[in-house]
Amino acid sequence: MSIWWAATLDVPLIHLADAMDALTALGAAGVEWEDGEPVRAPFTDEAFSPEGVFARAYYPDDGRGEDRRRTLEAWAADHGGRLRYERRTETEWESSWRQYYRPIRPGVRFWVVPAWEADPEGVAGGDILRLDPGMAFGTGTHPSTAMMMRLGEKMIGGGERWLDVGTGSGILALMAWKMGAEVTAVEPDSTAARVAVENFERHEAHIALTVGTVRELPSGPPRDGILANLTVDLLKSELPAFLPRIRPGARLIFSGIVQEREAEIWELARGAGLHAVDRLTEGAWTAIAFVWDAEGT
Repeated sequence: MSIWWAATLDVPLIHLADAMDALTALGAAGVEWEDGEPVRAPFTDEAFSPEGVFARAYYPDDGRGEDRRRTLEAWAADHGGRLRYERRTETEWESSWRQYYRPIRPGVRFWVVPAWEADPEGVAGGDILRLDPGMAFGTGTHPSTAMMMRLGEKMIGGGERWLDVGTGSGILALMAWKMGAEVTAVEPDSTAARVAVENFERHEAHIALTVGTVRELPSGPPRDGILANLTVDLLKSELPAFLPRIRPGARLIFSGIVQEREAEIWELARGAGLHAVDRLTEGAWTAIAFVWDAEGT
């Protein structure tokens, strides 16, 4: 039975993305967050924290627990937050959220259905993404993922080449593949990458996956689009690696943007020659679709 440590940072909303980055930097095997906004059924996340806003990561029982605890306690003290550090088994982790995960339709076309649930009545199989997220992010319930799917349903075309950065459970890569795109997925976390591969195999989807970052991708033809549901800091650090991988006129869909830091994304876009063509907001979160003007960089 696998043992994991759950590190939860309760933080002010403005530091939520920073907390996620701090957890990821310590080798997180999975990250989740709650922004304190009310949710509507069936988009029902588990109410993990009565305090509302938190970021949580899972770490293996690898002997580095005390070092991580000290590092995160210091981070929390510097950012007006607090740390909770708890031992979990993988079975406990899965049972704690599975009861809340039900078939949902985040956008217009696709339903996201747990691997252990029956298909919704009257829904064609081609419009179902069947997932077991395991310890990876991406169930479709969070606004950042749901908005990515709504924008993706409008912007992805058949026969195109798309790159899904930070694929997590593989939900966005599968959406693009079902829409007829040739998809490459990138995921730096080996646990999440394993989950994504299992979900790809469940659909018999031919999706190439690289364990690493965009910088580790093998060279290939330019992509027509990029899906990136990341934090603001990761979007800022990774965008320079995106541009050499896409063609002029490519579409980039960004989410995971806390509204308090949205101005940073607009500044980043201006410097990179990205022109917004769509924008969605839900609760404290924003997703933006851009087109790349290579001449404007």
